[in-house]
Amino acid sequence: MTEELGEVISAIRKKHDKEDISGEIGDLFAWIICLCNILDIDLRDSINKTYLKELSRQYSAYGKLKYSHKRILFDGKIYK
Repeated sequence: MTEELGEVISAIRKKHDKEDISGEIGDLFAWIICLCNILDIDLRDSINKTYLKELSRQYSAYGKLKYSHKRILFDGKIYK
């Protein structure tokens, strides 16, 4: 999995096109899904908890979502 993350970072740094980067991210994500299966971790719950925490952190720090110009409805809350 470390190698896959390195490939994602390398593709970004070398300014590969979105299709190449997307493929590398897909490879990394496949490893993460397999790891969750092996460790019996509910990936959906893990993502929901972490994503909500990150949205709350950005909203508290910036008064809005720093990286999004769209409103996001997540866990019953609207973030702008």
